[in-house]
Amino acid sequence: MSRPTVTPWRLPLLVLGVLIACVGGAWLAPKADAMVYWAEYSDDRIGRANLNGSGKNLSFIEVNAPVDIAVTKTHIYWASGVAGGRIGRAKLDGSNINPNFITGLGVSDPRAIAVDDEYVYWANDGVSTIARAKLNGTGVVADFMTVVQPRDIAVTSSHIYWTRAGGGVGSEYIGRANKSGGSQEPTFITAVNNATKVAAGKNRLFWLSLPGIGDVGRVKLNGDGQHDAFMMAVAVGGQDIEALGDRIYWTMGSGGVKTAKQNGSGLNNSFITGLSFPSGLAVDNIKNPGNKFKFGKVSRKRNGTAKLAVKLPGPGKLTLAGSGVKKVKKNAGTGTVKLKVKVKGGELAALHASGSVKLKVKVTFKPDLSKKKRTKKKSVTLRLAR
Repeated sequence: MSRPTVTPWRLPLLVLGVLIACVGGAWLAPKADAMVYWAEYSDDRIGRANLNGSGKNLSFIEVNAPVDIAVTKTHIYWASGVAGGRIGRAKLDGSNINPNFITGLGVSDPRAIAVDDEYVYWANDGVSTIARAKLNGTGVVADFMTVVQPRDIAVTSSHIYWTRAGGGVGSEYIGRANKSGGSQEPTFITAVNNATKVAAGKNRLFWLSLPGIGDVGRVKLNGDGQHDAFMMAVAVGGQDIEALGDRIYWTMGSGGVKTAKQNGSGLNNSFITGLSFPSGLAVDNIKNPGNKFKFGKVSRKRNGTAKLAVKLPGPGKLTLAGSGVKKVKKNAGTGTVKLKVKVKGGELAALHASGSVKLKVKVTFKPDLSKKKRTKKKSVTLRLAR
């Protein structure tokens, strides 16, 4: 089916979640496990790189027409313009890709997506609604909120904010409602100079004006101190904006991401470069615990089996195997996990004949946040009570 027509300046682009340290305007080296993800609608892909812009993978996930993306601790969510619209999801390591995670009545030309600890939200420009579902895709509420042509959305712990699509007259406000969708204030902030995209920081709202203008505006969350162009012409061609920590970030139709402090200083025009046309952005500061694990105590049973304790740095998949060893697979969380060691075949016969057998078991751990596995070996002696 044909794609909907989306002009570049209408693409909702930026959902960010990152705290980046900056001292005296100089960037500190970011952790290697913090990542930036971007969606490129025209190229049918979601890319990824380290937070310093290195290690770019332009085709980290290949999906049709991703418009906007958002990231939780475990998953990437995206709004797609395919076949009237759908919401997709994948794990943070790029596996378990489901382009049809949410489809149907609740998805109509989605232009923006956001998440919190419980729900995923998306703006349906086609039917003037903001929809909501649980993070597992259940409980879809197609008309969670009815607002005129929502262009972008931002979510805090207490409120939902939105801008109106189209630009020009009627787009000069930012709306607000509480997290239940009630107490709507369609003109919470007025005269915002054609706000297209909005971001909610800890203490302020930030917005982009039309790409041809390129100003960044801000106001306190209570509506005081409005400044329509506190940074002028820094975002000409800008597509979306987000705020976290002491910084703001915005994507550029020219193929990059810029950033600055929330007071307007420390502008970095080359934060991310070399992209095609990023039509969505998400950054995580989730610490990847890695794949290093430790063996703990071996608890032997009188029936010739044992329990091997494994201490994990984070959630993932564990596999125990080896010659003459019954294979065990387990989805495990952070902390100590016990794996049953049991013999089979010739080793079982040897155990019954001699009353003991020494095995070499292999344990493999694959973290949920990484595709890199680690395998370690451990000698385990089983004894059978006589």
